[in-house]
Amino acid sequence: MASQKKSINNFLENRRKKEEAYIQKLAQNYSADKRPFYASEKNAQKDIKFEADFFKSNYDERHRKLTDFDSLIERRRKVLNNEIEKKAIETFKSFTPEEVEVKIDNAKYFANNTEDFNRLKDYEKKYKNGELGKKIKKDIYTNDGADPEDRRMKTFFDNFEIIEIERQNNRGFGAITVGNKKTGKVDMFFFGTNAQKKTKEEKKIYEKEMQGNVDTLFMTSVNSKAALEYAKKMQEKAKKGMKSNNGRIYTSLDSITGHSKGGYEAIYVGSNIPNVRVLASDPGPLTETGKYLNKNKILAVLPNEGNASFNYAQKVPGSEFRTLHTKRGKMEGSKGNKLSSIPVLSVRTENLGLPKTDFYYAHYPNGFSAGEEMRKMQNYAKKVEPKLNAFLEKQKKEKQEKITNTIKAIAKQADKMTPFKTNFEKMAANIPKELAYFRPKVSTAWKNTVNEIKKQVSLNSAGKFINSIIKPKQNLMDKRNEIKLKTDINFQNKMLEFAKRTNLSLSNKLTAPVKSETFKPKIATKQESGKSKAGTLISKGIEIPQKNKNPLETFNGNLKNNKQEKLGQTVASNQKTGKISSEKTQLKNQSKTVSKSLQETISKHISQKVNPSKEKAVSKNKKR
Repeated sequence: MASQKKSINNFLENRRKKEEAYIQKLAQNYSADKRPFYASEKNAQKDIKFEADFFKSNYDERHRKLTDFDSLIERRRKVLNNEIEKKAIETFKSFTPEEVEVKIDNAKYFANNTEDFNRLKDYEKKYKNGELGKKIKKDIYTNDGADPEDRRMKTFFDNFEIIEIERQNNRGFGAITVGNKKTGKVDMFFFGTNAQKKTKEEKKIYEKEMQGNVDTLFMTSVNSKAALEYAKKMQEKAKKGMKSNNGRIYTSLDSITGHSKGGYEAIYVGSNIPNVRVLASDPGPLTETGKYLNKNKILAVLPNEGNASFNYAQKVPGSEFRTLHTKRGKMEGSKGNKLSSIPVLSVRTENLGLPKTDFYYAHYPNGFSAGEEMRKMQNYAKKVEPKLNAFLEKQKKEKQEKITNTIKAIAKQADKMTPFKTNFEKMAANIPKELAYFRPKVSTAWKNTVNEIKKQVSLNSAGKFINSIIKPKQNLMDKRNEIKLKTDINFQNKMLEFAKRTNLSLSNKLTAPVKSETFKPKIATKQESGKSKAGTLISKGIEIPQKNKNPLETFNGNLKNNKQEKLGQTVASNQKTGKISSEKTQLKNQSKTVSKSLQETISKHISQKVNPSKEKAVSKNKKR
């Protein structure tokens, strides 16, 4: 007996060594950078089309599955930003191999069947009085082998105590609520579809369950709603404590396990209530999901090495992680919470002696295989997690560096702002159609200049904003040490040059800043208190030459007024500094030069006095 035990231990040890070497090799081939596996963002449709065609030709077409493009797009995005892998690693940490084995092994046998419930109660009695344990030992010692069901039930009651059994026959829902002896928390098992139909009652239950299985292809089924209501009820009870038949108190709803129909019910509940772990064994299709799908720890277990009856395990490029792809249904969950982000365990099929073509062959997972696969994936996740974290940290630094460099580059090019520049863009938008009577060349010059000034304003705005980001501490610590905005461009001269190019007469009112920051230019209509559009512009500081006046006279008069007022402002502002004479001389020379050049330019455009009657006739012809 001792030699036999030693040989078994040696066998297991050698097996684990081989498995460790295999996993180490898989971890070495892991690649956190997913970009080489996909097309560029410009050609993202290539990836989507490829996956859609692949699933349609291999899995979806014969099941009449509609392609969920939102699911394919969402999964692609989550793979590229490593969200899928981060979720898988965290999910594998949340379960133990022993827990996965016992729950998956028992979940597939729970159905709304009276005969099975009576057998479950008998096993519970046998376990409590020790009869079940004695029977298994006897079978082993006589070399007859222990009954698989006896072993399974023994393991089940080693881990759980039954608190209550829920049967909602009219809604096609049923569940077993148990206390977990190892965690001290409450767990639940949702029933799969009962296929026995031995009695009239069971036939009616089966009809309700099948109706729910059909409805879930297009909407939230009645049984899914019943499952959510029941889970919320149990969650509230668990907060106060739930007592088992043995008198032990269990608190907090911890996990839900379900197979087939119970699988999609478990996912639906887990996606709609927080802080609940979910194990779903080959779950049925699910059209709608809740907001906690990506936050809770939800794990799918698929038999037949991932090619199950209802689902397919899709591999994540550059890794051994897999995600869920449903073979049936209209949509794979709600937008933003698709089933395609759920990590998967690919396990062996339970040996039922069925042909591979049979539906049930690929529907029942082997519990032992599920536990072994869980152990393997936990080991793999532990080895690749440092690589993933290092890649994400490097990517984060590269992004930060890129942003910093961009900000610095813009800051170097940006000009500083003045109050006038801040408001000029708003004022420039108020230029009306009345200026259209200028010659085409002049109108083009106006537009080009406005665009140029707008560009300067936007750069200046960016410069000021970026400056506040780069040196926020200095600004916050001491306002006196705040960066002084120096004017790089003499805006007054720029506007005078603009007047020279366009024959536009400017008044000194144009340079007055807008009083309100919420200023929105408005052109008055004829109905507004009888004011013309030109009158409105004059009130805003923009003077329009009158058609019955000589434009040259108008400009000279305005230039004279502008010069005098400007001179007065300069003298007043510089009296305290003692710089009156220099500023006065500079302004006089500047005004003479500009006035002379302006007169020459305007004389070229206005060689003859405009005939008002002819002008009116031309405007009428244009309107026609």
